[in-house]
Amino acid sequence: MELDMILDEFKRELKCGEKTEGYYDRDTGKWIDGKDNEIIFKGAILPLSEKDLKYLQESSYTLNTVKLYTDVSIKNNTYVTDIETNEKYKVTGGIGYNQIHRNFKRYFMQRIDDINA
Repeated sequence: MELDMILDEFKRELKCGEKTEGYYDRDTGKWIDGKDNEIIFKGAILPLSEKDLKYLQESSYTLNTVKLYTDVSIKNNTYVTDIETNEKYKVTGGIGYNQIHRNFKRYFMQRIDDINA
């Protein structure tokens, strides 16, 4: 619903992996590792505008910095993959747009290259 503000031609199918936090089992006292969860969601990846560059801290962006609009909450340092192009990004920060809709968010991401590329 919140992504209705974004033109369909910009929406992409994306995925990210989040790991739940580990914990100690109260009954056994053993450590239980967190689980890896893959989340598939819609979002729009766009280049930075001049306005974005004006408000970002100097040296907090590079030529590989893009912005992501979505209605999914994503933590910093999470890796996001564009399913169609297989391009990979790392979330470096974000802000909410509560005045537009409580779930609408903008994140800044760095495009990353595969180590084996």
